[in-house]
Amino acid sequence: MSVTLSLKEAEVVNQRIIPAITSVKKFEKFLETDYEYCVLMNLHISLLKTLVEKAHDKGKKCFLHLDLINGISSDEYGVEYAVQHIKIDGIVSTRNSVIKAAQRKKIVSIYRIFLIDSMSLNRSLEKLAQLKPDYVELLPAIAFDVMSRVKKETDIPIIGGGLIASREDIDRCIASGMIAVTTSNRVLW
Repeated sequence: MSVTLSLKEAEVVNQRIIPAITSVKKFEKFLETDYEYCVLMNLHISLLKTLVEKAHDKGKKCFLHLDLINGISSDEYGVEYAVQHIKIDGIVSTRNSVIKAAQRKKIVSIYRIFLIDSMSLNRSLEKLAQLKPDYVELLPAIAFDVMSRVKKETDIPIIGGGLIASREDIDRCIASGMIAVTTSNRVLW
């Protein structure tokens, strides 16, 4: 018996680098690349609908880092607005309620965790077990040693972010088991 997956269930980020878009200029550069996915962050809400429409016109998809958008609330109402009015493809957030709202709206959910010590790692693993997001974004990406524990205990695909400074860093992230890295450094795109 074959199982038909919904678009969200079948969604797999299949690119090593996910551009983190923090300006219109970077967005225009992203449109010129072969990359399918980007993360929009540190932008004003008034820009989002137009940017997402342009991306969709080119067959590209945008994830919205809801915690880092000016003019929109990082809560379930912000998710609803982003889905209904901006037509976003996925949400990145550090907030449980935002990830749950994204899941209810059946869009891609990426839970961002910051690893600063063992306590933050243990708390994050507990949250990941409860939330079961589509992806986890681990910061800093260069925390290779703990990445294997996160992967082993959650079985959630891992995206690395933060402190990516070179192609070698990207290669090390991928070699450690991450499926992709996010970076706003256009030189690395």
